[in-house]
Amino acid sequence: MNKEKIVVILSGGLDSTTLVYYLNNKDYEVSCLSFDYGQKHNIEIEKAKITCKKLNLNHKIVNLKFMKDLLGNSSALTSDEVGIPTLEEVIGEAQPITYVPNRNTIMLSIATSYAEAIGANKVCFGAQAHDEYSGYWDTTLNFVNKINEVNNLNRENKIKIIAPFVELSKSEEVVLGALLNIPYEDTITCYNGNNCGTCPTCKDRIKAFAVAGFIDPLYNLDWEKLYNKNFKLLNIHFIEEKVLRNL
Repeated sequence: MNKEKIVVILSGGLDSTTLVYYLNNKDYEVSCLSFDYGQKHNIEIEKAKITCKKLNLNHKIVNLKFMKDLLGNSSALTSDEVGIPTLEEVIGEAQPITYVPNRNTIMLSIATSYAEAIGANKVCFGAQAHDEYSGYWDTTLNFVNKINEVNNLNRENKIKIIAPFVELSKSEEVVLGALLNIPYEDTITCYNGNNCGTCPTCKDRIKAFAVAGFIDPLYNLDWEKLYNKNFKLLNIHFIEEKVLRNL
């Protein structure tokens, strides 16, 4: 029986890597796209390569380095002059300086084109519900629905954009990943690209492992000292229900 083809945008971070392992375990024929858009943390692409090699997945890297010059100082992720903020500096901001203008729209358009070319009818990306700071407008379920309205204009090939983790916290992703035995040392979740421990995404990841009750192989911090909670609240069946209704 032929497997259903699916294209996944794989950054090399925790979210997208968990998604790739999850879908591969569900027996999809997974093809991955990674994007080099001049990001400071482009070490994540090397992590994506490791994951695809381990899982023997088709993997293409798309060169979008023109975005670095095009976007100027509008995003801390691509600018040489704007530093990466700490978590405390972005809490409460509707559009943090770590936002990259229309990045997801561009990437999803390319992924949709690729999916149509290889005969896949779904494109997945790892948008999730941020625990610590404001989520970006282009990671919301409303964004996904609107972009799918555009894709439905295609007369022959209806490519659907899906975000299976859009209702999940990062801690719930960690619980899911633990069941799949994901080697999280193969990922990086740091805007500085060096596991700084202070940027918004580092702090988000550190708390996620603590809440889930696991030790992060990148930080090796004692979760019991970081977070005191009833970890049984993270029910795997409830987590999977949220994933499946968005898949």
